[in-house]
Amino acid sequence: MNTYNIGSRIKTFDILKCIAIFFVIWGHCIQHLVSSNYEDEPVYRIIYSFHMPLFMMISGYFSVSSYQKSIIPFIGKKFRQLIIPCISWSFIICIGLALNVFFFKKEGKSLYFYAFIFYSRYWFLKSCFLCYLLGWFIYHIGHNHRYVFITICLLLSQCTTEFQLDIMFPCFIVGVELRRNNNLLKKMIQYRFTLTILFLLMLCFWGKTFWIHRGTLLNASIGLYKGSFSEFYNWLHELYRILIGIISSCAIIGLCYHYIEDRGHISTCSKYASKVGQYTLEIYCLQAILLETIIAKFLSLDSLSFFSFNFIVTPLISIIVLYACYIITKLINKSALLRFVMFGKNK
Repeated sequence: MNTYNIGSRIKTFDILKCIAIFFVIWGHCIQHLVSSNYEDEPVYRIIYSFHMPLFMMISGYFSVSSYQKSIIPFIGKKFRQLIIPCISWSFIICIGLALNVFFFKKEGKSLYFYAFIFYSRYWFLKSCFLCYLLGWFIYHIGHNHRYVFITICLLLSQCTTEFQLDIMFPCFIVGVELRRNNNLLKKMIQYRFTLTILFLLMLCFWGKTFWIHRGTLLNASIGLYKGSFSEFYNWLHELYRILIGIISSCAIIGLCYHYIEDRGHISTCSKYASKVGQYTLEIYCLQAILLETIIAKFLSLDSLSFFSFNFIVTPLISIIVLYACYIITKLINKSALLRFVMFGKNK
């Protein structure tokens, strides 16, 4: 299988990461640039079903090599890569909000408000950090009984909905197994159209209710076991959220791999996408400032029609924000100190 390696990178997955971050920004455009309830937007609901599960599956795919480290160096490295950017960019957001209060004489925010920003912003990076820890436990300690430890950690992940760990960790594990077993990736490519059709069928039942957390899959299972059949709907609800994330991500990976390999060469657009895909963590951090904080403050698209808003204006803004974040990332990376503080990278 030709995975289009360039050096130590897999170009196909860099393209996938670019696709994923574009959908993240597109979803955030829909979410932040209208005053109405964004959950009413069907395009947003579709994007929500797969964009972060896809990112987490890709993260799992590339996590395998890091498990060779012992626990202390491993935690140190992942803390630097994932948590330091959370702290730095959350601090910048808080400074910006404080300056806004000072200069525009707006009502001040409580310390709880700023603490909540530090806790809730960049939730995906925090979820990824926890997934890495659980993954290390499986593949470093329990490698001789991998599937037993996978089951244990899957159950642990279902004990909380914080940082959407209950949804993200199953996707992460699928990504890890794809890297460990190349036959699974081949099967995913082989059945890409079946997976795509199944995803489209699942979207028919993917409504607004899926934004409401109904407890974890484990809690619903315990309630069902105790005879509380009212928990049966909650159990199906949470299982559906997990399955649509896994199936949609597998479909997109399979389609992307097949498309790139069948062409036999990489187009100019794909080459550019692969370059952008190398900086998705940086772009994810920056878009929270540029789009969610600055653009959302000054731009409202309430007057646009459904088609114009969802399929013309927000995709165009997403491309502009994506490119702007890429350029800013390249500028920041020129400074070793800023590269470390802002993105947790030491080279």
